[in-house]
Amino acid sequence: MIITYKFAAAMGMLIVLTACGGGGGGETGGGTNAQTLTASGDVTDASSGAVIPGAVVDIPLQTTTPTGNTDTNGHYSLTLPNSGLPKFIVGTVNIANYMPGIVLFEYGNGQLTPLTIGANNAALVPIRLGKDVIFLKGLSIVHLGDGDFSGAENSQLQVQASGLLWDDRFTLTAAQKTNYTTFTVTLYARGIQSEAPKFYCDLIGLGNNVALNGALTGITPQTLRATAADGSFTKITHTFSLSDLAADADAHLQILSGKTCANGGADYDDFEIVAVTGELN
Repeated sequence: MIITYKFAAAMGMLIVLTACGGGGGGETGGGTNAQTLTASGDVTDASSGAVIPGAVVDIPLQTTTPTGNTDTNGHYSLTLPNSGLPKFIVGTVNIANYMPGIVLFEYGNGQLTPLTIGANNAALVPIRLGKDVIFLKGLSIVHLGDGDFSGAENSQLQVQASGLLWDDRFTLTAAQKTNYTTFTVTLYARGIQSEAPKFYCDLIGLGNNVALNGALTGITPQTLRATAADGSFTKITHTFSLSDLAADADAHLQILSGKTCANGGADYDDFEIVAVTGELN
């Protein structure tokens, strides 16, 4: 369920997962004959550069989820199996009072390395005072689709499919409807093959009413923005108007895996989303 956090000086808990980058530190590796690999890096404050101890870092996989906390130096180290891994791997970073963050790795020839320089580190952005941020259950990685995929790098996914439709909800208060006009959704995704050339009809929508089949009604959904063709994670955003949402009622955010647009008899698109957050503007 979506939880809305109005950040103020007295506010406590929050969660984290978005920006990658940051300073040095943290090595990742493992020999080609090793049975396990090590994913490591550092977590810092994006504003001050200070290390962040106690952040939760996890890397969900098909059969296991290596999880650990950053130490007093802001350093994390996780042990991964050296088999059954996709080419691109994402980990999540969570801690109170910060926007969510991710870390990115590349796997090949039995070795694990940061996707780019510093991608194994996370520089977390503090929540601004007075800002309404909505943290969805999609903070961790979610695989949408029918599981009918194979082979190509853009379909080497990290966790098992959980279904065709992802749905979460929050209550838009009357005060929020008065104070804000739009809702911006930010997420990281891979494997989305929509837009031009438009292969799949993958959708994202925001609305109050949900039909019996689970799809939103009374609102025009948007086509999910396509992600990198090589199967790596891409940051995408979608902005919705609040004008059609009712105050003090459940607002559903949905992401839908669609069929090939030109062939309704084809299979559904398989893709993964992670670090889904919403911000009222």
